[in-house]
Amino acid sequence: MSYLVSGDKSNDWEPATGASGASTAAGAPRTLFYLSDAQGSVIGLEGRGGSMSARYRYDEFGVAEAPEKFDLNWSGPDNLFGYTSLGYDYYSGYSHAQARDFDSSIGRFISEDTYEGQLTDPLSLNLYAYVKNNPLRYTDPSGNKPWEPYDVNELRLLLNDAIAHKLNKGSDLYNAYYNKIWERYGFEDFMEKSQYSYYFKLLTGNSSGKNNASNANAAREELVSAFFDANLATYIASMAMEGSTHVSTVKIKSPTVTDSEAVVTKGTGKVRTFTSTDKYVGETANAIEARYPGKVVDVNKKVYRQDGTPLTDYDIELDNAIIQVKQGGGKGATRQAINTATSTSKEVVVYLPDQSPNSAVVKGLQKEGFRVFTNQEELINYVGR
Repeated sequence: MSYLVSGDKSNDWEPATGASGASTAAGAPRTLFYLSDAQGSVIGLEGRGGSMSARYRYDEFGVAEAPEKFDLNWSGPDNLFGYTSLGYDYYSGYSHAQARDFDSSIGRFISEDTYEGQLTDPLSLNLYAYVKNNPLRYTDPSGNKPWEPYDVNELRLLLNDAIAHKLNKGSDLYNAYYNKIWERYGFEDFMEKSQYSYYFKLLTGNSSGKNNASNANAAREELVSAFFDANLATYIASMAMEGSTHVSTVKIKSPTVTDSEAVVTKGTGKVRTFTSTDKYVGETANAIEARYPGKVVDVNKKVYRQDGTPLTDYDIELDNAIIQVKQGGGKGATRQAINTATSTSKEVVVYLPDQSPNSAVVKGLQKEGFRVFTNQEELINYVGR
């Protein structure tokens, strides 16, 4: 945001010409940048040169240490955003959380939640409670629902994904999820491998005990809570650090993607022509493009892990799916499909033009949960749905 320096003796900063004599003549406009902590609370306004124009501090529920800094008559820059980046009104002391206002002095919303809660979640039955009385773990930007830190929520979504896949113990996809979550979220630092294995089996319905949705959800919450508790000190430290931005996060499905090595040329109309060193890739991409112009995004796109090492190739990337093409015996098709599935949220479809529908490689991929085609026309009809 940009401010004009005041022209009177108030030494004030104003957002518009005219207020307090502010004008470009009084001084060049200055641009300030918001600094935030792990919860998204505004903790400072910094100039381009690194000088701090204002600092802000809050307690756990958002009571400002120096609320006068939010008074528009304060001699510093006008700032209307505070605790967890909610709009803050100095005169009422309320933070505006979209659907309703929050009073940090009592740690409660001033009006009821429109959602009446669930008997199975007692904390949700208090219609005035703020983030389940746990402001170190949650924020509520909408006034309707508590939100967890980004990486905690990301882990929860990945575990939900593992539940939805109904993974078979010992399958390549099961092992991929098991190892990826263990390594990426550092479970080895705070949980025994045997305990992690127990929860993961329960999560995926592979436990020797009773497997049901309730136990799977309970296992997910145990893993999420263990991860949060292990990183609580990091979140608190980040909130206490002035000048920090957001706490570091990891992203499972955000690999580095380079431009395709294949040649892509535009035709005379809307239909494009794709070429590839693999004849089936080029033929299939062009057949899809001819049927559904603009549906093909690219071919032979290389995908790398965050450490820069190669992960996989997207043989044909569509707007709604990734098609992996394997000619001949289909060697390596399963591993390529699994690697691709861990790098994208799009559906991964496998095309094996030289295989029969009942071949071992087709059955193996289907067992891993992938949709497999051996007929190009059937493939094109499916992806065009």
